[in-house]
Amino acid sequence: SWPKAYFRQGQALRGLRRWEDAITAFAEGRFRDPRNADWAKEIEKTEDERDGWDERLKEQRKLRHEADVMTELNEATLVVERDVAAAASEQARRQGMTAQEARQLAMKSAEQAKKHVREMVDQRRKAASMVEDDREADEPPPYRIVREDGTVHPKGFAHADKGAYGMGMVVMNTESEPGDRQPWVEIWHPRKLRWTQGCALLRLKVQLPDSVKSASELDVCITSTHLRIGTVGDADPVVVGNFERKVEPEGDNFAWFLVPDEKPPLLEVCLDKATADVYQTFSYTTLLWPRLFDDDRAVGEGLFEADLTDLPPHLLDKYR
Repeated sequence: SWPKAYFRQGQALRGLRRWEDAITAFAEGRFRDPRNADWAKEIEKTEDERDGWDERLKEQRKLRHEADVMTELNEATLVVERDVAAAASEQARRQGMTAQEARQLAMKSAEQAKKHVREMVDQRRKAASMVEDDREADEPPPYRIVREDGTVHPKGFAHADKGAYGMGMVVMNTESEPGDRQPWVEIWHPRKLRWTQGCALLRLKVQLPDSVKSASELDVCITSTHLRIGTVGDADPVVVGNFERKVEPEGDNFAWFLVPDEKPPLLEVCLDKATADVYQTFSYTTLLWPRLFDDDRAVGEGLFEADLTDLPPHLLDKYR
């Protein structure tokens, strides 16, 4: 009941930046010693220090965000310029151009891609300068272009005005998996997931509720046209939607499992695209889906590499 103890406690808590606890301690002291005007002064001082600290943190977040965006964009410029030049050179080779013509086309394509990215740099710099804090927007974006681990992918900065990525050219890959070059598309449906694709396979990573501890708690239902992922005993789905095209729910590569040691929990799903689509198409570009679910926004051409390494061997040989 000694008021001075609350005064010392409040000062100590304020020094630790535990603002609300400090205000509570001073308020408790004022309750026991109401005639002392210093309590109100200490409360006011604590509130001022709290507000000042919050402003400094906000400014630091703004500067970090701007620096991160600029770093990502600088890296993206180099990556996109290289990838577009390689794609243009390969296209020229297939069209029978000379080596000099191929180099000229690659240089021209790379310069145009660099121009697109520079425009994105200016847009992102303006956006970064207006960021006041790191809160998420009320409405999530239609999609984000990320890496497998969810970090930003350089191709996310190479989106051209007409909806294409880079020059809109689809790179054909028949020798090895594209690995980290292949982007993932992050969407909300209704919870967050990201997906990627080869010519014959789809891969999904679904963010689950923190409460999920084992696969036995999940309810996974997949048909040729529909996906629903939920938790046992909960009527609300984690992810639900109708596929853009058909899949093989009992295909050779079908699997789903919890990714070990991920927080929040992460479910990975592998699906075969419909066999009829894979075998009947005459162009590798048509094997790439423009979106995962039929009500998603379509992604632009040139985003995904045409990874043919997941095709059956005789089909892969045909494309080679």
